[in-house]
Amino acid sequence: MQQHEWLIERQQLLERIKELEAENTELRKRLGEDVTPTEKKPTAMQNLSLQEKVDLFRSMTCLSIV
Repeated sequence: MQQHEWLIERQQLLERIKELEAENTELRKRLGEDVTPTEKKPTAMQNLSLQEKVDLFRSMTCLSIV
């Protein structure tokens, strides 16, 4: 898969996550549960550049081949 295809797939997955989170919130409201949004903490991966992420992925795949 090309980098561009990965980015498209990633964006589609992020959109699907948002849809599922909204559905989850709606279902919790119906059940009368607290639906106060929680603050998301940034992950270490969010601090990496795209190239750093690619390099990390490649280094991990090389390790699994050995």
